[in-house]
Amino acid sequence: MKKVFNTLLFIDKPLARFPQGTRELFPKYASVGTVVELLSRRHEPIAHLLCEAIGYRIMFIESQIMVDVLLKLLQQGITALPVHDAVIVAKSRAPIVKEVMLSVFRAHTGVEGAVEEEEEEEVR
Repeated sequence: MKKVFNTLLFIDKPLARFPQGTRELFPKYASVGTVVELLSRRHEPIAHLLCEAIGYRIMFIESQIMVDVLLKLLQQGITALPVHDAVIVAKSRAPIVKEVMLSVFRAHTGVEGAVEEEEEEEVR
């Protein structure tokens, strides 16, 4: 589903067949139309954006958000290591970092975001 969804973000016309390498991931009776319909229902608030070729624009916005997060953390003296859409920070700084991430996301998108914390094993 994720591979089909990602394909829908980068194309500008309806999906006529399963993306390369994905057909075998679905039951034989599943049609690409049914899969797209299920994805559209599951993601109804953004379904109108599918097949609008917005993938690269989304990637650019995400990179702008991350750069702004890192700059704001740097201004506050917080060391952060970016990893995709996350940052690795000292555990003691996590509450501040979470608020910075949420405020930057809100400033860029106009909507509330969500930040999940994961604890890693302590490195010695």
